[in-house]
Amino acid sequence: MLLYALALEFTQMSRTDSIGKLGIILSFIGYCFAPSAAEAYQCGWVFAPQVQYDTGTNATGVDTADFNGDGLLDIIVSNRVTNDVVVLVNDGTGQFTLLSTVFVGGTPRYVVAGDLDGDGDIDAVTPNWDGDTVSILINDGTGVLTVLDEYTFYRPTCIALADLDGDGDLDFAVSNLRGDSITIAANLGKGGFVVATTLLVGPRPR
Repeated sequence: MLLYALALEFTQMSRTDSIGKLGIILSFIGYCFAPSAAEAYQCGWVFAPQVQYDTGTNATGVDTADFNGDGLLDIIVSNRVTNDVVVLVNDGTGQFTLLSTVFVGGTPRYVVAGDLDGDGDIDAVTPNWDGDTVSILINDGTGVLTVLDEYTFYRPTCIALADLDGDGDLDFAVSNLRGDSITIAANLGKGGFVVATTLLVGPRPR
């Protein structure tokens, strides 16, 4: 009888309950016993129970990245009622503590992490539903974020980061619910952005 062990990073799940708590499912070490490697598929994997962390009121956006540069995945969360973004840092055992909080525009529905200013630190963006803005959050290198700038859009809903113009910088695409459109904003190289194009799509893109 052989013991097969599987070490996993945590898997994220964003959900809110009546008190605005974000549920994070943490999978630490999975293990099972099997007669042989060929029969390992029959294993009933066992994982540690989920752990929940208070992050703010009505947390709807979550992403993971190494925000403080220690090689471990941390968590970033947007709270749409308290209008803020929080960073929870990983202590190396899969436990998390609050590192920083930054206030952004009204009702940040989601948050997406990426290096926006090209300095090697992980920054973030939020589409702010009621604020009609996108917030650019820059990391000071320790995981503390500040608002570099905010750009006006038309009821922004979802946002994605990618190098859309092939210059090596992360640009963003944001859907405008009120404008029935998607806007592409090009990164100028240090976290500043300029609108490159706006494309009309179907009604109320989310």
